[in-house]
Amino acid sequence: MRPGTVAISRTSRRLISWPVVLVTALVLTVAVAPAAAAFTTPQRITNNDKVDNDAHIAVDSNGCSHVVWREEVSLNDSKVFYADNTGGSWEPVQISSGGDTDREPKIVVDSNNVSHVIWIDGNSYDIYYRNNQGGTWGATTDVSQDIAGNNFDLNIAVDSGDNVHVAWYDPDGIIYYRKRTAAGTWVDFFWIDPVGSTINEKPKLAVDPAGHPHIIWCSLLGDWCVYYWTYDGAHHLAQVSNFDEGEVIDSGYEIVVDSNRKAHVAYSQHDVGESSDVFYANNAAGGDFSSTNISDSSTTDDYRATIGVDSNNKVHIAWVKASPLWDLYYTDNTSGSFSTPIIISDSSDTISKLKPQLEMDSTNVVHVTWHERYTVGSDSGSTYVDITYTYEAKYTNNCGGSFVGVTDLGGGVLKGYNPDMAIDSNDNAHIAFTVLTGSGDIYKEIFYTMGGGPIGGGTTWYLAEGSTGGTFETWVLVQNPNDTEATVTLTYMTGSGEIAGPSETVPANSRKTFNVANHAPGQDS
Repeated sequence: MRPGTVAISRTSRRLISWPVVLVTALVLTVAVAPAAAAFTTPQRITNNDKVDNDAHIAVDSNGCSHVVWREEVSLNDSKVFYADNTGGSWEPVQISSGGDTDREPKIVVDSNNVSHVIWIDGNSYDIYYRNNQGGTWGATTDVSQDIAGNNFDLNIAVDSGDNVHVAWYDPDGIIYYRKRTAAGTWVDFFWIDPVGSTINEKPKLAVDPAGHPHIIWCSLLGDWCVYYWTYDGAHHLAQVSNFDEGEVIDSGYEIVVDSNRKAHVAYSQHDVGESSDVFYANNAAGGDFSSTNISDSSTTDDYRATIGVDSNNKVHIAWVKASPLWDLYYTDNTSGSFSTPIIISDSSDTISKLKPQLEMDSTNVVHVTWHERYTVGSDSGSTYVDITYTYEAKYTNNCGGSFVGVTDLGGGVLKGYNPDMAIDSNDNAHIAFTVLTGSGDIYKEIFYTMGGGPIGGGTTWYLAEGSTGGTFETWVLVQNPNDTEATVTLTYMTGSGEIAGPSETVPANSRKTFNVANHAPGQDS
């Protein structure tokens, strides 16, 4: 009979009782958070001893990657190529056939996993479009409709309704925008030249949840300035940057739009003879933008800002600080105001960190990728080093949020640069990049890797519940929902300080219980 059970004897008909032993157990349940997945060994998409460059990547709803790039098939003759890993391997396909120097390929994938690709034709300088539905490529469409002159800086986006949005500019300084409906019709062909300067350039495009386009660009009229345009059935125009803050650095600005359809912009600006700073601006209060200097460096150049917005409509910004060590800095306004900028790259070396790209995943984790090189120079030869990737886990052991897991995707061997990143629905980062290969680094090939997610809490917990004194027991139940085993460390917080607990291995898809008294006996916490 179990302790604590009471029964009546049929023979003596007297009450017999066993001593009742009270065992009170407080069970604390903690889960092993999914660890950040290691990056896969880089896969070689191309292997042709040619010059392959300018990779751009998108990810479909199944987590498969779609990559486009420019390949120099012969001297002064470049074509656009495409490959995906939907079948498990990469099989490059040439999708352009017209110009001698086709360039600037860009790709997006819609909710039906249709790939949409645009590029600039090398002969006519027109912008062409093709899509791939289930492995079948559609006809090539001239999006720019024979607009005279060259075209530059293609942007493409797809909205939740599978409408495709495209923006670019021409040498006359006019910004162009077009939209392709989900039914396949090209509509809304707009020319944007609001100040009549004929010197607008380098548009950046974002699309809001309602499917409306938002475009920023640099106007070179007088002091260089960032302008903004959106269209929701009516045209809306605003000036983003302030002339009084100096000239905008035209290579360093980005736009994102939050769930409330408000635009957030990061840009670099400087006065003549002074260092450049990174500014943040938004139009949350209405049509006008208000700006804030978030780097505030009096003697150091800050530039190449990249921006993301999370599901709480909070802003995350990374940028390059040019000296003394060419590091990457980061800040966010998750607490209501912008935090003190922190270094997210390795500040112990003098390698230049360049071309950062910041993306958010579904759990509001920040992913940043960039490339590094020893000297500022051309994109050839051994000056380039490796692609480096990092991410920020907002739920680390101390719940403060810190950057962890900086990974050299080249493994210290591949000299890669110009990374492009996309995040899938499972919060994995997919990265395509160019690698210098061959004798003397004369060839360039496209490589791919994925990993980095999901990210959750750490595998060390600080427990401060219950008591291990007397007849009171504390048990800890640790659950591991992952497909791989996890090592966890339990550290007990007591009145006299921390007591180190065990480091235990919890098998995949299982759980273990631990009696606190075995590791911290007789302690009150």
